[in-house]
Amino acid sequence: EFDKLTSPWNCTYVFVTNELGSGTHAHDHTTRKFVDAQGWFNQYVAKKAGAVFHMVCGTPTTIKGPLWKPDLSTAVWASGGRALPTVEEAQRAGMLDHYLSKREMAMDPKGYFKFKVDTEKKCLFASYHSCIMNDKGEFFDLEGNKLTCHGKSPEPVKTWECRTAKEMTTEILEDWDMAAKVLTIGHGGYIGREVQKAEDALYSGKTYRQD
Repeated sequence: EFDKLTSPWNCTYVFVTNELGSGTHAHDHTTRKFVDAQGWFNQYVAKKAGAVFHMVCGTPTTIKGPLWKPDLSTAVWASGGRALPTVEEAQRAGMLDHYLSKREMAMDPKGYFKFKVDTEKKCLFASYHSCIMNDKGEFFDLEGNKLTCHGKSPEPVKTWECRTAKEMTTEILEDWDMAAKVLTIGHGGYIGREVQKAEDALYSGKTYRQD
């Protein structure tokens, strides 16, 4: 039933559930059966979840995760008190980034970028693909094939291979002669965020996933 509820929707779920294992054990069979069922269900949800927190007196303790940008809280923790934000403030900032990544964004009608980390060549890879938008807001490649989120991308117009985020943004935003014609300000900001994230993944061994 849980999988039927959650699988059809591409969104973030927040579940608040009772923690029943820290108190006294019930004397009657019905209550013990409920506690067992609740416990097994909590374990199942926790296994599926990207992050699990145990909340006591308004204070969260991280049991698992979080998957959203843990580097903020990790960096604060590793600073040994030199960082101004607290670990809790860094966790909240990371959570904000996670939700902003889920916001609705309008696709650039002139084209789009794809980024990846090339572990064999040990570099960042970017490609730019042209597209056309019709009056219904649907996107097509230059040959008239409809584009989907999970479909195959057309051949790129331009590709880049760089070692750092700064090198990548310089080549795309400053040196590429088509940048001013096909990129918006918002697209430029998106490129900067993505290549910085890809650079971090390349040099830390983490998995990169494009927003």
